Amino acid sequence: MSRRTVLKGIGAGAAIGMSGLGSASATTGETNDVERSIEMRRAAETFATDDAIQQALAGYGESIKAQLEAEGISTDLDAADFDEVRSFPDEEDGVATAHIVAEREDADREIEVHVLPQADRSFAVEKTDSGNRHFEDGDVQPMIDCSTNTYCDGYCQCMAPTPDCSKNCHAGFEIEERCCLYADGSYDCETLNQDCTDSCPGTDCA
Repeated sequence: MSRRTVLKGIGAGAAIGMSGLGSASATTGETNDVERSIEMRRAAETFATDDAIQQALAGYGESIKAQLEAEGISTDLDAADFDEVRSFPDEEDGVATAHIVAEREDADREIEVHVLPQADRSFAVEKTDSGNRHFEDGDVQPMIDCSTNTYCDGYCQCMAPTPDCSKNCHAGFEIEERCCLYADGSYDCETLNQDCTDSCPGTDCA
């Protein structure tokens, strides 16, 4: 059971987009995966430009900015002030959403600001030599033990179906996530990035 299931009843997922969808002989699970991926792609496209990413950070990150500043951590939500900003499709509690991650590192700490605009969620992670902390909804939780994992899942780059094949997906999603044990005893995984890549298997027509 994830930390967000324990605290808020929120789940997490991941996927990228599609270029075609066939349903003639697809199983329900496969069809749902493809449709879900299309929804996520469309949601992410809304926040794909620099201007849209900046608007999302400013519009949805204010609560996290205030929480960090209350802890003595000065945070500017100007995308240009971060070392890296990336946006990718994601899913939160069944809602397709863009997932924006803005990272900055200085002499004392590394800060990650996460904004999932369509899901109306934002949180931040502070990483220092003395330990890591998770900030969300006014709650601050020490992250006792974390590991980063990369795995393949889902479908992407789907082609138009042929008469004898419902779906032809030549690649899958490479998903990077961080899983942590928290001070309250809960365990949770957050998506850090995901890419559609030939390195991950898709579902080819027979």
